[in-house]
Amino acid sequence: MSDATPQNDPRVPALLELTQALIYRYGELASNLAGHLPENVKAELIDHTQTVMQEARDRIAEIAGAPTG
Repeated sequence: MSDATPQNDPRVPALLELTQALIYRYGELASNLAGHLPENVKAELIDHTQTVMQEARDRIAEIAGAPTG
């Protein structure tokens, strides 16, 4: 299966769609949780979540060959 690359593997679009949905849900969960935390912890959680989500979006775009938005 050495020729299975993102460009010719038919599973990639579905996996990318699933990953994007999971990233969105991760953001929702962090946002809901943040409402119950002290301000300093909330700020750290929000910063961490935004960083992780952007890194995931960048990686998805790299795999898909599309720019991040």
